[in-house]
Amino acid sequence: MVTFAALSMFAQAALAGGLLAGHFDMLALHRDNSTVSVLIVTAMTVAGVLLHRPGRGPSWPMWVSLVCLVVSVGQALLGYTRTLSLHVPFGVLITAALLLLLVWAWRPMTQESR
Repeated sequence: MVTFAALSMFAQAALAGGLLAGHFDMLALHRDNSTVSVLIVTAMTVAGVLLHRPGRGPSWPMWVSLVCLVVSVGQALLGYTRTLSLHVPFGVLITAALLLLLVWAWRPMTQESR
């Protein structure tokens, strides 16, 4: 799920870049992809809970996913209200958190991490 979340957030950044470059039709795509992104991050949060609780995995991916979900919902609301002074930094925060999770999820398994 984190791979899909990271791809969706990368698409958000690319769509925002297109909007800033003057392609105003990208705004509708950016808005629609925000809904998809929140749904994906919701599924990622559920996966984080399942990894921790029945899976006996570490708890930090669950908490990072939950923070990403809360910030993503807030991010979407800030975008709808055009509060760009917070919308852009929160977008960077979400992308950084997803990158952290993505690197962790795709790291090679070692004997100690099993």
